[in-house]
Amino acid sequence: MNIERYLTDNAIWLKSTGEKYISGMGKYEEIPIKCRFENDRKIVRNLAAKGNTNSSSVSGIVEVVSEALVICIEPIGLNDSIVYEGRQWQVLAVGIGKNVRGDFSHWEVRL
Repeated sequence: MNIERYLTDNAIWLKSTGEKYISGMGKYEEIPIKCRFENDRKIVRNLAAKGNTNSSSVSGIVEVVSEALVICIEPIGLNDSIVYEGRQWQVLAVGIGKNVRGDFSHWEVRL
């Protein structure tokens, strides 16, 4: 089954280039993507989100509250952001979605 027909929302993927401005802020490439955006609150464990002020750390594992889920076919990374309906969301966690045969189908991105 092709998941692309379910990706009915438009968003901007702010893909990190790995470079930084003099101010220390990261540089991003703006890429329009088709996705499915869902408001879905869930606690996410992530070691890379240590700077988040809404987090609690237990034994090196950082728990943060994810407010949304984005399903897409682009390989979005932890240093990236998504702009949806004028709001910029920081990526908290990325997972792989599989189809019924167990093959890669899509990316599940927690914001």
